[in-house]
Amino acid sequence: MMDIFKDISEYKFLNPHILKLKRILQNTRIIDFLLHTPVDYKTVDVFDELQDIQENKEVVLQVIISEEFDIQKAKYLTRLKTNAPIKIPAFSLHGDPIDLVFFQIKSYYLDKFKPSSIYKIRGKIKTGKNKLTISHPIIIQDEKIDSLSDSKKEFLPVYRLTEGLKLNTLQKLINKVFEKITLPEIILDLKNFDKKFNILNFNEALKLIHNSKTTEDYSKALRSLAFYEMLSFQVKLQKAKKYLNKTNGVPVSCNKQYNEIIDLPFELTSDQVNATKEIFEAQKSPSKMMRLLQGDVGSGKTIVAILASLNCVYSGKKAVLIAPTTLLASQHLNTLKTFINSPSLKVHLLTSKTPAKQKREILNDLALGNFDIAIGTHALMEDDIKIKDVGLFVIDEQHNFGVEQRNKLVEKSKNSDVLMMTATPIPRTMSMCIYGDIQTSIIKEKPKNRIPIKTVTFSDKKYTELIQSIQRKILSGSLAYWICPLVEESDKSELIDVINRAENLRSSLPNVNIEILHGRMKEKEKLDIITKFKQQEIQILVATSVVEVGIDVKDADIIVIEHAERFGLSQMHQMRGRVGRGTKESFCVLMYYGNLSEIAKKRLQILKQNVDGFLIAEEDLKLRGSGDLLGTRQSGDSIFKFFDFANHNNMTMDILLLASKITEDDNVKECQMILDFFNEKSEELML
Repeated sequence: MMDIFKDISEYKFLNPHILKLKRILQNTRIIDFLLHTPVDYKTVDVFDELQDIQENKEVVLQVIISEEFDIQKAKYLTRLKTNAPIKIPAFSLHGDPIDLVFFQIKSYYLDKFKPSSIYKIRGKIKTGKNKLTISHPIIIQDEKIDSLSDSKKEFLPVYRLTEGLKLNTLQKLINKVFEKITLPEIILDLKNFDKKFNILNFNEALKLIHNSKTTEDYSKALRSLAFYEMLSFQVKLQKAKKYLNKTNGVPVSCNKQYNEIIDLPFELTSDQVNATKEIFEAQKSPSKMMRLLQGDVGSGKTIVAILASLNCVYSGKKAVLIAPTTLLASQHLNTLKTFINSPSLKVHLLTSKTPAKQKREILNDLALGNFDIAIGTHALMEDDIKIKDVGLFVIDEQHNFGVEQRNKLVEKSKNSDVLMMTATPIPRTMSMCIYGDIQTSIIKEKPKNRIPIKTVTFSDKKYTELIQSIQRKILSGSLAYWICPLVEESDKSELIDVINRAENLRSSLPNVNIEILHGRMKEKEKLDIITKFKQQEIQILVATSVVEVGIDVKDADIIVIEHAERFGLSQMHQMRGRVGRGTKESFCVLMYYGNLSEIAKKRLQILKQNVDGFLIAEEDLKLRGSGDLLGTRQSGDSIFKFFDFANHNNMTMDILLLASKITEDDNVKECQMILDFFNEKSEELML
């Protein structure tokens, strides 16, 4: 019997596929393989008459292999290793001829096709010279069908695959694992949940999600797995809270008010003052501070983090500020220098791009405690980096860090206070689920001198009119961002890309300096371009959503978001926040393509009418789900695999109560199996 917690590499029948499987699995235990579930199911039409099928339409066919098919001759042709395709003659159930065409097929695969036998296959029909063909059809059932199916629809799973790993191969491996294992029973009293939310036990749900026959099957299995996943996460948070309450912190207080620490050239908003006071009070506590600072875009979180860092430094301890990108880390350093120009304050910047000699000197200073504030990227989290006397870790945009990076931070910050910052406003219920009842400071209010950004929608059909308008603004001293969804042209997408849009703009605006910015560029190149943009040597910056966080160019007053119908509301709100930071009126242009659906119209209307990021986040959650809200859906590092707040939010409060009951009664053992299934570790805390 297989051990579900052992690595897939320990089982011979999986060995030929190990490299491919590792490309699609974040963890490689047998249970992780089984938790690689369909991302969706689709309904495909089943045909038995070829004349009814549209060319290139994906269909399911029931075909009869011709009596004339010579397996031995076909095998001989495969051994010749020519590029000639192998054609297997077949007929539809109504006698229409069709060839099943394979290129570079293995000879043993041909044994699957027995003359006069019936098979169910899936693929796209094409018109050949003399008859219809279907290239590389996927066999839905490997063995011959003894009786014909009356069903006209086939409910088929959609898995995330990789090159060289086909759907039927993956399904065979999953089924074989299920045959060889016995899943341990999870003993939980779920009577109320079963009645209220129709929750299956874990084992039933896991099997059903791979073998759903209807939409209802899939929804029920997905909802059940979402329940167990969120329950395991909440038990982890509750255990972490107990651990945190027992952990001694590093009490710090410089015995100064926030306005005595530095002489700011402006007045803090009421929200900034309240947040600073709350953090200072928490820093005094002998218990470890674990606090979340939520601030709407442009609300001034960074200055609050700087004040908290200086409170720590002036108390005799060190502060470390960690950002997800070199660009953002460098900007934090510049912001700090803007407010503090004291030779007695020793500040270091460490990123993966820091020169080797300088890095050695910085690492030595960090190990000896010969610094006041260290600013950097995940490079500061590396195992071999020792940092002495840290009283505060500030983590900016912490959800952009990977799981491994967050775990390293947990090890680094054992007794130090931790202040997490996010510019993505998180709805209350979602915040409770992700961070537990962690103390939170919120900054909604914008600085008083900010002029509201005017947001407008533009059809791509009015592109020429838009260009003329932007040209007039550029001539009067404006700077503009132009956001595109892709870096370069793709055969798989019709969306506009940065490179082609930049070329088009250069043709239309020959006297305007236009440059590009995207995530594939080297960090130094990015920094150089941003510097030139700030100095107005560049007038239009064509970029991807890489500008979403951390770029502060006060003279930028126009942003065009192309294919606005494809972006999430919260993401566009973040991008909109790149303008409106100076004293001029700013504009955000939401450029859309084609006829908008009713939902797309509603989304753009919400953004046009609202500047409150917290309200926008609530609407974004309803319309698109938590993966898009946190910006993790594309990256693959989403907090949850199954649970989605847009679809499963009605279960959250009940799950929170159950998790609390389990941990309060010290009955974590009965939930330990779920923790093991989802690879949850309580020591990861809320990070």
